[in-house]
Amino acid sequence: MTQEDAGPVCPVHPFGYHARPRVRARGSRHVFRDSTWVGFPQRCPALEMELEDADREGDLVDELWLRERSSSSTAVLTVLATFSGALMGVVLTVIYGDVTDVTPGLVWLAVAILAGVGIATGLVARRRDQVLRRIRDWQRRVGSPR
Repeated sequence: MTQEDAGPVCPVHPFGYHARPRVRARGSRHVFRDSTWVGFPQRCPALEMELEDADREGDLVDELWLRERSSSSTAVLTVLATFSGALMGVVLTVIYGDVTDVTPGLVWLAVAILAGVGIATGLVARRRDQVLRRIRDWQRRVGSPR
């Protein structure tokens, strides 16, 4: 892949990120093609030029407003995964352990649930902070509907 095929040189994104258009055509629900776990690209000169060329700055302001106020279901999924894993641990303890005493299995279940809730809370807070930082950064560029 040559430099011409990979798009413009970008100080923010990896090599080849701008090889294809990152701003969707007018009429699409989202302005950018989501490509990160945060779900929103970092600002860079190439994306700004592409946004201006597509004339979608107004659409981006609206999308930023919606994303800023949306919630995440990551915590719920993490708690459910932790609970199901802990429940499997309890079942295995009962099957392969002493059937008369299930107290250790229940203690492990409670510990796993509390750990899952703590981890999920931390992950959601970190992700939310990153999303809001990127949204604010783009709002400095395109404005805010407030």
